[in-house]
Amino acid sequence: MVMCFAPDCKHYSERDRCRFFVFPSDEVERKRWIALLRRENKQPSRYSLVCSCHFIDKDRNNGPTLFEHNKTKRFSDLSSASGPKAKKSNIQILEDELSMPSTSHASSHLHAELPISPIPC
Repeated sequence: MVMCFAPDCKHYSERDRCRFFVFPSDEVERKRWIALLRRENKQPSRYSLVCSCHFIDKDRNNGPTLFEHNKTKRFSDLSSASGPKAKKSNIQILEDELSMPSTSHASSHLHAELPISPIPC
């Protein structure tokens, strides 16, 4: 019985109804599979297999790309990346303009708080 080499996969060759693929013999393609699997601490042996559940359309030629660790990726994970930010001087000018008294002769004054945040790309 062989277990799938992909991280967090518990599929076994005799228990689960998926096919299992051996690592390519072509060295370039083999290294590509290893990089896609992201198992830094473990190298596949000649007996290591990857189940078809990690291949688009269960096609070995697509290379293993479907993994549990990819399901949790969200755009919020990219929030730490540097992007356009509002300049402090622009924020201060806007705040100063909001705090100025109105020159309107209307009897009621409306005060609105505007959230100041950078415009997303």
